[in-house]
Amino acid sequence: MSDNKQALIAVALAIVYVFGGIATGVLRPKEEPREVAVTVDSPPVYAHIFSYGQSISVGMMSIRVLSGEQPFGNLMFSEGVRVPGTGEGFLPTSFSPLVESRRAFRGETPTSGALNYLVELIQRETRLPWRKQRTRYIGSAPGQSDQTIARLGKGSERWSVVMAQIRAAKALADRVGREYKVAAMMWSQGESDYEEQTSREEYREQFLQMYEDFADEVMAITGQVEKPVIVSYQLASHRVLERANPGIALALKDAADAHPNIYLSHPMYHLNYARGGANLMSDSTLLMGKYYGK
Repeated sequence: MSDNKQALIAVALAIVYVFGGIATGVLRPKEEPREVAVTVDSPPVYAHIFSYGQSISVGMMSIRVLSGEQPFGNLMFSEGVRVPGTGEGFLPTSFSPLVESRRAFRGETPTSGALNYLVELIQRETRLPWRKQRTRYIGSAPGQSDQTIARLGKGSERWSVVMAQIRAAKALADRVGREYKVAAMMWSQGESDYEEQTSREEYREQFLQMYEDFADEVMAITGQVEKPVIVSYQLASHRVLERANPGIALALKDAADAHPNIYLSHPMYHLNYARGGANLMSDSTLLMGKYYGK
């Protein structure tokens, strides 16, 4: 047999091996990632997590949307993560996959970063895919910019929106026969209290009282036995607001030290701030959410 003929046979055998191997599974081509379908009615428990507070909680100046797809099955009200309207007029019709969206100067909120990272960590630690986990998480961001803690607490207009969202989410869960509870509030606030010169002691007492009011009303509406938790950052904006004493940041630490259901998740000094120095760029809002979720 000539050398040329032997070479041709070798090439033919190689082709058969490669393509035959792919066909029989010996060699497999790289699989394209598949879309994850969201089925709203599969889990037995819905757990609501709020991003509440002032401008950072609603994504002010985090204009670029980074979480435009939902990889895990986390949910929001179909009207969006930042739901418009007041407490009495709030009647959402359904849940939708949790995604972020832009509205004027508001974009990425901490909500998606927190809930998505929470589910990702549960997957890693339990080795249970999100579809097999017992809980499906609902996220919403009902806060408002430029508000002191006093104007966000019990009796305020924004507080009524939070409670309306709890009642609405419970009604939607009841409709499909699912248990509903409020798991946590992510508290992103304090800058306006620097401007109002709220003292460390006054802020601490208001924050502790707000937690008790939140837990009491949540448990009354949902019927849950376990109290929700509050997770907060430790803000670092006293310098840009020309305050020598970081009293609000210290008050948040005082409250976390004093109460077993209040936690500090992270500092804020290392994050990327938008112009003006009080609000975050989108990448840092997403990272901040992940700190909360952790």
